[in-house]
Amino acid sequence: MLRSLALLLMLSPLIVRATTPPANDKFAGATALSGQVVTLAQQSGAAATAEALDPYIGGIKPTHSVWYRFDSINRAISISNNHVIVNHLAGANIGLFELGDADGGAGSLYLVQQVTNAAAGTDTLTFETAFPQRYYVCVDTPGIFSITLQQPGQNNDFFADAQVITGSVGSTTGSNLNCTDTGDTPPDNFDAQNSVWYTWVAPATAAVVFNTNFSYLYLGRYHSTAMAVYTGGSLATLALVTSDYSSGTGDNYGSNSRVSFNATAGTTYHIRVGTYSGGEDGNFNL
Repeated sequence: MLRSLALLLMLSPLIVRATTPPANDKFAGATALSGQVVTLAQQSGAAATAEALDPYIGGIKPTHSVWYRFDSINRAISISNNHVIVNHLAGANIGLFELGDADGGAGSLYLVQQVTNAAAGTDTLTFETAFPQRYYVCVDTPGIFSITLQQPGQNNDFFADAQVITGSVGSTTGSNLNCTDTGDTPPDNFDAQNSVWYTWVAPATAAVVFNTNFSYLYLGRYHSTAMAVYTGGSLATLALVTSDYSSGTGDNYGSNSRVSFNATAGTTYHIRVGTYSGGEDGNFNL
């Protein structure tokens, strides 16, 4: 009986589970990242293969390469704070490339930035885009990962890239043109569309006023701004201190915003400036 069982086991067919490479395994099949802010979850390089024309990343030839591509979207201004964020469950090499020839292949890529031998975790590539230009991202990892593209309308479009302002008296000019709030909205429901961010550390304990007075979209047309002030260490934990959209200078065609509050010395305040619902985006004075 034991001999018969052993014979049956020996004659049983070997079952092999085939793995299919992902659709974006090759450069030519790169997945398009469309929009200002886009995230693709549950990506995998487990079944990805190496290609002969895959470029080196930090002197390392990829072995599990998958590809993504996107086009720059900002026509008028140079934006430095673009981000590609990769959260990977295994080690990874990540390369960001600029396409040197519009009709070319992987052989015409120029390296813009790279992360090599990264342990499991989140890696962010921050870079400047030119228009018009196509970019490619190669993620070389044997595991699961997500990839996020952020293309801001202004350099302080996102909370993480807030512009630092200092002092007890001063002003600065800004713009929220082409900005987005996708994936970058604080917990409160205050309506400040297409907002940009500033941080300010109070130099003293005192009453403080921030305003966007005399902000014009164009001659004779006030910018209907909306402004809010927060405290907190991260976007998800921001606590609203005060907000306004109509207490500043203005007329029937739009108004600026003005907020006042009691600041505490050494506290970091996050100032969010956007456009009130239904208004037009553009320049402002803070």
